[in-house]
Amino acid sequence: IKGADWIITGEGKLDDQTLSGKAIQGVLDTAKKFGIPVAAFCGSIEISESTAEKLGLAYWVSVSRDMPNLKEALKRSYENVVKAAADFAEKQLI
Repeated sequence: IKGADWIITGEGKLDDQTLSGKAIQGVLDTAKKFGIPVAAFCGSIEISESTAEKLGLAYWVSVSRDMPNLKEALKRSYENVVKAAADFAEKQLI
């Protein structure tokens, strides 16, 4: 991790439980020690922008945000993640 420009992680659902011990919290704690920004790619997001910032996230996105339902989101999960990653790269890395 030391020397990384970003830490990229994922979570099925970013929600209030994230505050109480999900694995992503360990990633955020470690990143904070090294001053590395964290990007989270999530199936769904159920926290406010201010809560995400308080958690220490520098970038977060729901990869199923434009999907009409869970079935369609799962069916198109690969292309959704690829699109979200490309958007991240364009906004943050280029």
